[in-house]
Amino acid sequence: MEAEKPPSRFWYFVLAALLALGGLAGFVYYLVSGLTGMADDLIRVAAPGVHEIKLDRPGSYTIFLEIPENISRTEINDYQALNGLSVHLETLSGQTIPVGPASGESKYSLRGRRGFSVMSFKIVQAGRYKFVASFTQAQPARPLVLTMLPDFMGRLFKMILTGVAVFLGGMLAGAAVLGLALTRRRKPETPTIPGLPPPIG
Repeated sequence: MEAEKPPSRFWYFVLAALLALGGLAGFVYYLVSGLTGMADDLIRVAAPGVHEIKLDRPGSYTIFLEIPENISRTEINDYQALNGLSVHLETLSGQTIPVGPASGESKYSLRGRRGFSVMSFKIVQAGRYKFVASFTQAQPARPLVLTMLPDFMGRLFKMILTGVAVFLGGMLAGAAVLGLALTRRRKPETPTIPGLPPPIG
């Protein structure tokens, strides 16, 4: 009875390639799904204006100024200083929520929209709030768009780290299979004596 032959090295190489490609696909998936989720969570309001907004989670929020693609950050700073953008946030019961400058420079480009961080605030309880955006100096020719997103930097780092972990996991698994294929030795064939039947097993 002829012994069953082990799989060819070729199939080890195929499996290693599939694992590596799976890690890359997982990385892309986490990035795309994470960015899509962030785009869906953006809260948009017009400035100037008074709005009642719903904030679904406590924590830090970043306020972005959403602009066309052809405006630079320098022009944003000049425009904000010229018009004196002011934001007031309070609970529906009238308690003021402090709004300050953005902690660090953050920006996004999602679904053809571009935003630059201008302010930030922190809430301790989810719920509905009154959001007032105004300009203390010249009014803009047309309303601007302000957006808000909770824990922007934290979510961005988590998304990237998760994607990198999935990518490295796939690459390491592929490397392990490839190493197994390179180090695996075929079982030597037992020589047979003419006139005698081959050994069994």
